Amino acid sequence: MALRAQAPGLCDMLIPQGIVLTIIGVILGGCAALLRTRLLGSFLFGVKPLDLIPFKGSPLLLNLVGRFSAWVPATRATKVNPIAALRIE
Repeated sequence: MALRAQAPGLCDMLIPQGIVLTIIGVILGGCAALLRTRLLGSFLFGVKPLDLIPFKGSPLLLNLVGRFSAWVPATRATKVNPIAALRIE
């Protein structure tokens, strides 16, 4: 913002970084869950080890939370006064 970046451009730069990290985490977590389905199945009562609803719902929910958690700091960064931020540095 101090170098005349516009707010939408700043959001377009920051949000994809958070989304990429979220997708990597969901993929790695899904692979680990698939590898440990028998162990996880013993902890979940009334749910089969390869039940599709938890395996589809959990990544979807985590993806939505990750996108929201990337959006919040990006929008806050657009509201920071660049002069005040540079004075602190």
